[in-house]
Amino acid sequence: MHSTVMSNDSLVETCKAKALALGFKKGHHRSLDPYQSSRIECFPRSVFCFVVHGRLDVHTPKSIFCVSQGEEIVLPEKQLFQISAGDQGAQIYVAVKSKKIT
Repeated sequence: MHSTVMSNDSLVETCKAKALALGFKKGHHRSLDPYQSSRIECFPRSVFCFVVHGRLDVHTPKSIFCVSQGEEIVLPEKQLFQISAGDQGAQIYVAVKSKKIT
């Protein structure tokens, strides 16, 4: 029987390639425990986040975005945000936009 389910490592490699193609730096793979939240963040450049496994809520001052396994979100530069994992935790890949060379 042929399985079309991709391994987590394969998903991470795929989203790394996509992030690099979109102009993001090499990022990192991170695991969050169930209901774990990050500190409140704000980066001077855009942030790419891909959910490898689980569910992630992205809180901004104006909205909450629910991002599920296999989905991505790009937050604009200087966006205040906090992420929270769902009840199963989450594995995510996060990258920051590369600096523009002038």
